[in-house]
Amino acid sequence: VIRPSILLLDEPLSNLDLKLREELRIEIMALQRQLGITTIFVTHDQSEALVMSDRVALMNNGRIEQLGTPTAVYERPETRFVAKFVGSMNFIPGKVVSARNTDGIGVVCSDGVGEFTVRMPADIGVGAEVDLAIRPERLRVSRTGPPDWQGFSVQGEIRQIVYLGARCEIYLSLATGQLGIAEIPNDGLTNTFAVDEKVLVRASVDDCLVL
Repeated sequence: VIRPSILLLDEPLSNLDLKLREELRIEIMALQRQLGITTIFVTHDQSEALVMSDRVALMNNGRIEQLGTPTAVYERPETRFVAKFVGSMNFIPGKVVSARNTDGIGVVCSDGVGEFTVRMPADIGVGAEVDLAIRPERLRVSRTGPPDWQGFSVQGEIRQIVYLGARCEIYLSLATGQLGIAEIPNDGLTNTFAVDEKVLVRASVDDCLVL
């Protein structure tokens, strides 16, 4: 009991207020590393899982959907479920019209909008129905953009702006027909946008996941 080979912590911080929870997760993480005890930390708080873990096991209906480092689970989700469940994600449906070249770059076409240059997984070929998955914080919102942009680029219209202190969430109606969300930092330099304003929404080649 005093020196367990494996320690199970079952949502120990769930009843604490936000500030105390954030402080204690750092304390627990430091203590766990100091003692060197393998620890299984059960949580529904995604930020806890990403901050405290060396490995994350994401469960879906009693099965492990993906097992990997926090960075891998967030940045490189292997399934649509993982991409949708962890954090926020924009999904743009399309079809592969050009297979990957030697640099791993291919082209996805979205009906009525255009073609997007993206980094293509090796197991997805021409004709496949896919989703472009883009994190809100990787979307760039601007009034104009470079004409030779590589990656995802569509017109959008701002529907709602949510102020969250350190950042703003911008809800958009995209030319693809989907609703999207972009997250911009409150850095004091970002342009001030307005509801109903028409904008350009972009993401780089490496920020577009193909699922």
